[in-house]
Amino acid sequence: MDHIVSLVPQVTSERTKVSNAIPGPTPLPLIGNLLQLGIKPHESLAELAKTYGPLMTMKLGRVNTVIVSSPGVARQVLQTQDHVLAYRTIPDAIRALNHHEDSMGWLPPNQQWRSLRKLCNSHVFSAQHLNANTGVREKKVNDLLKFVHEKAMMKEMIDVGQVAFATILNLISNMSFSVDLFDVRSETVQEFKR
Repeated sequence: MDHIVSLVPQVTSERTKVSNAIPGPTPLPLIGNLLQLGIKPHESLAELAKTYGPLMTMKLGRVNTVIVSSPGVARQVLQTQDHVLAYRTIPDAIRALNHHEDSMGWLPPNQQWRSLRKLCNSHVFSAQHLNANTGVREKKVNDLLKFVHEKAMMKEMIDVGQVAFATILNLISNMSFSVDLFDVRSETVQEFKR
C-alpha cells in the first residue's frame, strides 16, 4: 500500500508514467506483458498478484497499466489517488482537431474538468432534470417498440445496432434540442454512425 503514494509524483505529463517503484513483471520489447495475460486474463492476473502483490504495473503493448487486485487497495486507490489515475491515453484521432482540449471525456482532472463536471451534475444529470425528461424517454422507447413491432409483422430483419444508435441519438437530441435528428427507418443514420 505504500506504493500507492509513489504514484502521485510519477505523473510528469498528460500521460501517466509509471516507474519501477511499483513492482511488476518484466515486459518484452514491443508487446510488453501481453503474452502473460494468456487466454484467461483474470486467472493470469491473480497468479501474477501472488508474486508482485495487489498493486502492480504491466506494459500492455506500449501502454503502462496499473493493476489493482484487492478490494482494500482498490478502495484506497479510487478514493485517495483517483486524480492520478484519471489521466488517459488520448488517441491521435481525438488530438487531430484538438477535441481533447475541450471534451470532458479527455480532459485531465483540472479546473476546467471540474467546472464541466459540476455543470453536468447540476444541469444534465440532476434527478430533477432526469425526472423532467421521463416522458421523452418513454416516448422514444415506445417509438422503438412500435418500429420493432412493424418490422416483426412484415417479417423483416432489423439492424439492432443501427436502430439502437438512432434511438439513443434521438433521445439525446430530444433532451437537448426537442427534435429528432434521425428517422430509425432512414439509412442516413447508418452513414452518420460510420
